[in-house]
Amino acid sequence: PLLAVVKNGKVRPVINLSYPPGRSFNDNVDRKKLERMSSSTPKEFGYEVWKAGENALMTKFDIKDAYKLVPARTEDLRLQGFTWLGMYFVETHGVFGSVPAGFNFEGLAKSMVSLVKVKAEIPSPYKIFRQVDDIPFVFPAHSLALVKQAKLRKLV
Repeated sequence: PLLAVVKNGKVRPVINLSYPPGRSFNDNVDRKKLERMSSSTPKEFGYEVWKAGENALMTKFDIKDAYKLVPARTEDLRLQGFTWLGMYFVETHGVFGSVPAGFNFEGLAKSMVSLVKVKAEIPSPYKIFRQVDDIPFVFPAHSLALVKQAKLRKLV
């Protein structure tokens, strides 16, 4: 099944990679071979907000089209396409809704968090969090680290 979603004035095709049940793309993914995903919990982030205290500074980076940053495996391309009006369309990068997309993004996301920490010169007592494609920060009001991270805007 294929449907279209209109977002920001663009029509985006959405391929149901869980169909047909029992024989779909997602059903045939060996999850044991995928990198383990890790994300921060709301509780962890809430604790850091509490620790940062009154007038804490918060911001976040959003990695746009996160799954599209990771190319699909060549052998999967035949499974990530559709035909319409006699034309063939193939998704060459990660597809939202595919089991491997999030797992494949994990390595890139970890690297981006490390890059943010180094480039923003974030001192070690402060944590960087990650929720899939969002990288939120929280710092005490007196911290200069938030100002330093502004130079990252050119990178992200």
